[in-house]
Amino acid sequence: METKFAEHANEYWIENGKITRDLESRSIGEWIENEICFLAGFALWFREKEKGGELDLSPLVSQAMGEDVTASAQIDFDRKRIELLSELPSNALSVLKDMNPAGKIAYRSMDMAIIKGISEGDDGRAMNMKQRTQILQKPWWKLW
Repeated sequence: METKFAEHANEYWIENGKITRDLESRSIGEWIENEICFLAGFALWFREKEKGGELDLSPLVSQAMGEDVTASAQIDFDRKRIELLSELPSNALSVLKDMNPAGKIAYRSMDMAIIKGISEGDDGRAMNMKQRTQILQKPWWKLW
């Protein structure tokens, strides 16, 4: 982190020579914690879902649909951002993700983006997921 964070912040936090973070609303320490937790959420999501260069989305989609579904994908994502944490083991990423709401939001946002993408344009799937949520009395993504 000592050697990588400055480069990361320079690339993602600075535009036209100025820091783009509101340092009045949060201290620099809070912004750094937020960034690390956020990136840990994304990094852990990809680490859990990736198998052989592709994303195995079968468990996620199956849970949402309430039936066994086979699904895989390639997602256009700025992987360079999560390189900051690439050397950390999964259990460390999990701790960082859970340390701050930003990490949990990042992790869940990937799930939600996938499900939204799958349901768009397919009214049958969208209705199936909606009905499943109503029957269970809680959204499918809160079942875990």
